[in-house]
Formats: sequence, C-alpha cells, structure tokens
Amino acid sequence: MSKRIEAIVKPDLLIWARESAGFTKEGAADELGVKLQKLEDWEYGISRPTIKQLRKLGKQYKRPIAVFYLDEKPIDFQPLHDFRRISGTIGFQQPVQLNFEIRQAIYRGQVALNLIEDLYGKLPGFKHEISITDDPEMVGSQIRDILKVDSEKQKKVSGKRIARINDLAILPVEE
Repeated sequence: MSKRIEAIVKPDLLIWARESAGFTKEGAADELGVKLQKLEDWEYGISRPTIKQLRKLGKQYKRPIAVFYLDEKPIDFQPLHDFRRISGTIGFQQPVQLNFEIRQAIYRGQVALNLIEDLYGKLPGFKHEISITDDPEMVGSQIRDILKVDSEKQKKVSGKRIARINDLAILPVEE
C-alpha cells in the first residue's frame, strides 16, 4: 500500500487557478472526477489534494503544478468582461477552452515582444491619435504619412498581393 503524499499548497491558489481557468466548483469537480465536497475541502483548507491529484488539477486548469506552490496569486490574464449585457441579467459564461486560448495568445504576444526587444532594443511608442469622428480620407492620409507609404505605390499593387514598402506589408487599395 503506497503512502498518501499530500501537496502542501495554499487553498487561495487552488481557488484562483479554478476561477482563472473559468471553472465553477461543480464543473471542476465533475471534470476531475471527484466529489464537490472534496474539492471544497481542498479550497477551504480542510484537507489537501495528493501530489497525483494536484497534477490532475494542473492539467485540468492548464497550469504547471509549480504555480500552486507560489506565495501568492500571480498577476494573470483576467477573463474579459462583456459589457454588451444588461446589468442584472444572466451573463454569458465564457467557455473554459476560450479562456485558455486567450491566455495563451496574450502569453505568446508578450514573449514575441520580449524577443523583439532583446534583439532590437526598446520599441518606439506610437504617439498618434485618430478619432472615429475624423474624415476617413484624412485618416488614410495620416496613416500613410505615419508609415511613410506612398499612395501612388500602394495604388499600383494589383490583385491580392501584398506589397512590401519600407519593410511594411501593405494591402492594395480597393478601387
């Protein structure tokens, strides 16, 4: 008979991992194949999961198990708030897989920015403002000026090809 080795983790991190992954208590317990009471006991600090159960939690919540041993909750992607709902109505529960994919996209974007900064130095900021009420023709002209794109060269690009002007990919102008 093997000895039960408990994972000494903070209950707050178990709750954070579940909620940030987009699971309800019931949904997480069902997916993990444990009783709701057992999951609640872990989250309230009444009992602890085993190392094997912690690995299962990590896999389900798509987190490395090391995250459960941190001193405090990490600053992480927060699910986006949907402002298209009327206050007080039942909201849309974003699918767990969508939360994970958004988290992955944000992470990969940050890795790409860090890599670019490591290779080329600090990126220049974008200090130009354009309002939704501005004239579209004027906005187009401003963007061309900002990007240093000649409108005549852009008009000569035909079909669905993408032109390379000043190392920027420029789509052809629709006539």
